[in-house]
Amino acid sequence: MTTDKSALQREFSELLAEDQRNIRMFSVKLGMSTREIRLLIGEPDEIRNGRPKHGLTWRYGPINKQRLMNFENDKLISSVKFN
Repeated sequence: MTTDKSALQREFSELLAEDQRNIRMFSVKLGMSTREIRLLIGEPDEIRNGRPKHGLTWRYGPINKQRLMNFENDKLISSVKFN
């Protein structure tokens, strides 16, 4: 994933208006793509491959304050935040 600011701006401009609005509001929504989540939150601290049925799990933050995001077919299917 490119971290160049102009590349990120270009990727952002390619999103649908509703998706851009969600990112501007820092609003994670089910159905967002991994690309949209990266633009919104940044690179995850860890990416785990789940069983084929479960796709990918992304982890953000330390264990005691982590957020887990589960993806199937490049779409967010669940997001859990632990405090």
